[in-house]
Amino acid sequence: MDSSLSQLIAAHDNTERELITFDDSVTSLSQKIFSASNQSENLRLLLRLSVTEGVQDMYTQFHNKTKQQVLEKSQLETDITIMEHTTAMLTPSRGGNTKTDKAAGIWTSAYCEFYRGS
Repeated sequence: MDSSLSQLIAAHDNTERELITFDDSVTSLSQKIFSASNQSENLRLLLRLSVTEGVQDMYTQFHNKTKQQVLEKSQLETDITIMEHTTAMLTPSRGGNTKTDKAAGIWTSAYCEFYRGS
C-alpha cells in the first residue's frame, strides 16, 4: 500500500474519532444549556455550542473529502495492480515458446470454407 494512501486512511480514521467526540460535546452542551442557572451562563454555553458545531462541520467536510480521496486512490492502486498482473500474464516468459502455429492459418481458412458451405 502506498504511504500516501495509508496517511489518508489514518487521517480519515482520526477525523472519524474526533467527530464522535464532537457529537458527544454537542449533546452535553445542549443539555447544559437547558439546565443553565442564569442568562450569562446560558449565553456562554450557546457560544461554546455554536463554535463546537462550526468546528464539527469543518471536520465533517474534511472527513468526507478524505473518504473520497481514499476511495479514489485505492481504486487507482487496484487498477494499477490489475494492469500489472494482466501485463505480466500477457508478456511471454523468456523460456516459453513464442513461435506461431504454422497450421493455424490453414485451419482457420478450412473452418471458414466449411462454415460458408454449410
